[in-house]
Amino acid sequence: MQPHLFTPDSPGSTGCATCMMGERHRFHTPVTTREQVTPARVNARLDREVDAAFHELWGTNGPRARVLYQLVIANRAGATDDELTTNPELADLSENTIRPRRTELADAGLVVRLTRDDGALVKRTTRTGSKAQVWVISEACRRLIAADNARTSQAAG
Repeated sequence: MQPHLFTPDSPGSTGCATCMMGERHRFHTPVTTREQVTPARVNARLDREVDAAFHELWGTNGPRARVLYQLVIANRAGATDDELTTNPELADLSENTIRPRRTELADAGLVVRLTRDDGALVKRTTRTGSKAQVWVISEACRRLIAADNARTSQAAG
């Protein structure tokens, strides 16, 4: 194990030189230069994970795919969990099926919470009068759908 490189007393220190964590911590497992985490490596890994999740369910008819399709149809307006549960296309699925599938899509990076330009979450009123988060497909998911559509049109044309 390698000791932390966090020096809070040094001027301009923003965190640990190894992991950029801003809190005091003790040890890291040794990492070679080749394995060091960079934003580009993290984004590439996340893109691969989103890509894998997308291709696992795109073109299928399972509950998770059906919830994703409805969010694709909702486009940038998105939908709340309440709106998804009252959607006629998902009428045969219970709320206790829809919400966990949307959570799985969010965990996979395929859907995200809709935010305003200032970063505040967009919320809409539900049937019960409470406020609920609005969910939209992620930019990574949009790119994958566009690529799939381009591939499909090339194969057809």
